Amino acid sequence: MNNRLTTVKFNETSLDQVAFNDTALKNIDLSTCQFERLELDTAAARGMIVNIDQAAYLAAALNGIKVKP
Repeated sequence: MNNRLTTVKFNETSLDQVAFNDTALKNIDLSTCQFERLELDTAAARGMIVNIDQAAYLAAALNGIKVKP
């Protein structure tokens, strides 16, 4: 929480239930990581790089959007 990430790489990392609150993830690539749940706010998520499945999860989690499979 409340960290600065600049040149961090998460390659095929399990990030399930990791808290990124108040941590900007702009340009941080999580697309190869596995997670079912992350703790983060909309501001922290802005600009992070994810894959299509992760994007659906994040849309639902951050915006209350319901995504049909």
